[in-house]
Amino acid sequence: MRITFLKEVILSVLLLSSVNAQSVDVRSSLNELNTDLLNNPEEVNSFIMDFYQVSEYDSVRFYSELYYQLAESEGNTTLQLDALFLLGKGLSRLDMEALKTVSNQLLRSAKRAENSLFIARGYKYLSDYYFNYSVTDSTLYYLEKAESVANSDINFSSDSLLQTLVGQFRHNRASVYYRRQMFDDAIELALDNRDYAISISDVDLEMRSYQVLAASYSALVSYGEETGAEIETELYLERSKEFARLFVNAANQTQNDYLKGFAYATLANMHSMQNELDSALINYQRSLEFAFKQKDYAIYSSRLNNIGNIHSQLGQLELANDKYVESYQVAVDLGNAVLQARAANNISYTALQLNDLNRAKNFALIGIRLGEQLGRYGTISQSYGNLSEIEQRLGNTESALEAYKSHIQFRDSLLKAENLQRIEDLQTKYETEKKQTEIDFLQNESRLQAALIKTRNTQIISVGLLLILIVTGGYMLYQRRVSKQQRELHDMHQRLLSVQMNPHFLFNALVSIQSFVLQNREVKDTSNFVAKFAKVTRMVLNYSREPFITLNQELELLKEFLRLQQIRTGNTFDYYFEIDENIHTDSILIPPMLAQPFIENAVEHGILPKQDERGKIDIEIVKKEAHLVILVRDNGAGFKKGDALTSKKSLAIKITSERFELLKKITGKPYSFIIKSPESSSQNRGVEVEFCIPVVS
Repeated sequence: MRITFLKEVILSVLLLSSVNAQSVDVRSSLNELNTDLLNNPEEVNSFIMDFYQVSEYDSVRFYSELYYQLAESEGNTTLQLDALFLLGKGLSRLDMEALKTVSNQLLRSAKRAENSLFIARGYKYLSDYYFNYSVTDSTLYYLEKAESVANSDINFSSDSLLQTLVGQFRHNRASVYYRRQMFDDAIELALDNRDYAISISDVDLEMRSYQVLAASYSALVSYGEETGAEIETELYLERSKEFARLFVNAANQTQNDYLKGFAYATLANMHSMQNELDSALINYQRSLEFAFKQKDYAIYSSRLNNIGNIHSQLGQLELANDKYVESYQVAVDLGNAVLQARAANNISYTALQLNDLNRAKNFALIGIRLGEQLGRYGTISQSYGNLSEIEQRLGNTESALEAYKSHIQFRDSLLKAENLQRIEDLQTKYETEKKQTEIDFLQNESRLQAALIKTRNTQIISVGLLLILIVTGGYMLYQRRVSKQQRELHDMHQRLLSVQMNPHFLFNALVSIQSFVLQNREVKDTSNFVAKFAKVTRMVLNYSREPFITLNQELELLKEFLRLQQIRTGNTFDYYFEIDENIHTDSILIPPMLAQPFIENAVEHGILPKQDERGKIDIEIVKKEAHLVILVRDNGAGFKKGDALTSKKSLAIKITSERFELLKKITGKPYSFIIKSPESSSQNRGVEVEFCIPVVS
């Protein structure tokens, strides 16, 4: 076949000359083989991808443009789309602005051709563009659009390429969650995508899921160490190492040297976090070799830094310095300021340890300059930290103090920026949940109306049938139908009432976070509060979707919520749980979020206004015959004289009353609650809420 021969000729020529020098001759040769090219698109695609695999991106761009011209001259729309797709792959490593232009061109052409495959790829390229500039909201938006287009194609169930693309889009979304430090979301999506990859027998996609899982679990450990959040450190470290090993094993079964190098680096990180330095050094060295083989000198420089760090931890400062210097030189040759700054700081620190103070100071100043150029607070803070100690050793006390002040200033700026970003992410998530809740509410309300109309119509029909059929039989049938529909209506209304609690809870918690920031509380306290709030939010959103949850789940939610409130109020109260030992909390079902809003009221309106003694909340659960009694008591400010205990102004009281009325109608069993002052309080202080619900298992 002539195309195969041409491919071999061009590859040989490229080894001897540059693309530009040979472009005219090659263009002429390809034009002569116009028909062969267009009759063999798979060969052309493979030919161009060969250049991509060996990082010859200029060649990818050149031949993709030529491929497009040939396809355009023949009026072949499908091949034009293929050529634009290949051109985008080359531009993704060369010119992001050009990639955006080609992405839009690909989208326009694919939409005209109604080609789902290339529409999805166009959205994917736009997500790559925004990801490059760290605009994560737009990145996620276009990834979701790409996935939606691919999923909605009528041939999706039988098209393996579309199925693979959906997995790739999900992997990229998980990577974005990881970048935004939404590690729980990244892990959840990566686990789902791992199972999806196995179901479609996609080994490469399965491998990439292991990559995200390993990185996310290790990042959770680091996050816990930095913020003081409660993290299962040992478990997460073991999981990160387990997934890193799976990543390495899967990568070694492929021919992709880039992924092999990345896999060994991931495993090295896991060993490093567990202080297994010899193993970390071996795996970083393997990753370095693959980077050199791929001629990916940016990764090569980064791995030299990693290896230098391990030597430094082993106390081998001279070896560490050699690796840092080599890394810095490679970064300078590449013109990569980020890698230069990282290496410069490491050289400065190592020189300081070796007492080479002049060298240490020079590279500390380089780190500051590059950090300011990049706008990276962490880099600047680290450089000033090194400079402060250097100046102190040189006897320049005043300069050392000024450098230390700058170190603290930029460190605090970095931490505040990170926490504000986390709060912004939570605010975005809250707004999204709130909008979705409103949409669901309107949709369910519409269904309720439709169901009511259907019920009336059924009643009319039933009355007509009663005139014809035997009166008793027709009446019984009618009653069964109406009863079933009423149960469905009540159940739907019950779910709507549960959903109403979510925006109320989220709004109060976000106000608390805002209060933390405005009060200039410690960054560590704010970070810990945000982490706990994220956990409680997930539990609330999950549990509120269910009509019933186990008593154990309700208790777990209450304990986490009370810990959250303790942090928010500066630990102004204590709480205690007293549960009858005959109660099996895993087998008893209760409506979700029963006590939480009343506990929130106890903290907000009872304990916080009270100043004379420490607050206290007691939760007691006992079993009386076929009923479960839940008592919530506080020693707060209590009710003022003349207060209405069941004021309609309380959202918690109103919704709970409506929920209990509906539960009575649905189950035919009694549900009740009362609010009163505790009998043990001689001064009418505090409030007691008593729930009496049937035991359901």
